[in-house]
Amino acid sequence: MTQESGLFQTAPVAVLVVIGLVSLVIAGALSAMEVALSRLSRATVEDLVEEDRRHAGLLEGLVAHRQRTNLTLRGIRTFFQVVGAVTFTLALVHPILPWWAIALISIAVVGLLQFLVVSVIPLRVATRRPETVALLEARLTTRLIRFSHLGDPLIRLLRNWLPQPTQTEAEARQEMTEDLREMVDQVGETEGFEDEDREMLRSVFELGHTLVREVMVPRTEMVTVDADLGAVKALRLFVRSGFSRIPVVGDDIDDVRGILFFKDVVGRLETRGHDVDLVAE
Repeated sequence: MTQESGLFQTAPVAVLVVIGLVSLVIAGALSAMEVALSRLSRATVEDLVEEDRRHAGLLEGLVAHRQRTNLTLRGIRTFFQVVGAVTFTLALVHPILPWWAIALISIAVVGLLQFLVVSVIPLRVATRRPETVALLEARLTTRLIRFSHLGDPLIRLLRNWLPQPTQTEAEARQEMTEDLREMVDQVGETEGFEDEDREMLRSVFELGHTLVREVMVPRTEMVTVDADLGAVKALRLFVRSGFSRIPVVGDDIDDVRGILFFKDVVGRLETRGHDVDLVAE
């Protein structure tokens, strides 16, 4: 018992914590690179190369072999996540604590750290600045790709045992979406095509990943306007609600007569100069 206690007292807890933190930071950086690459098209990377941005050439090679890049990033990220989980667990081992307490504390601590460092923070940073993140990590990722070739024999063996499955409908849609993004970026390079127009087209592809509750207003929170309400009062409702368009209803909320636009109300009041009923309009 004495030898065991001495062993725990001399355990390099600080070293294990440092190794765990470094491992999670590396995993977070690789996770950010995954997100950044998913948001960059070849046309965008070609623009970076034309601008002579640093490491843009390396980034172009990574995008050209996107499947290999993503596989390498995920594999190495998983490795560092495991290292972080194991080292933190070893650092928490203490002779006073029972095994189940160590397990619960480890799950809570490691789970929270991985959620923040590997998921939340990288996603937010890479979503806002995908080009910057990709350029910063292009050299490191390129070296990891070269290192990953050591595992090619194992990959070939796995491919022989596990043949490539048939492409699913979801994968086909994803591939089509990527192709359409490339087309949008290429068309956007032509003269007369505004940046706002290109961003609008890009946002169409993000709509498939948007939850309905993010764009819809709950029925209990709907703002409606009666069909016989005057335009001046309707204008006040627009100002209070902050909406640019409001459903026009008749007998009840299910009796929708149409949609009233803020610009139309302002236009009518400007031209007529007095209040009018919405039904008459």
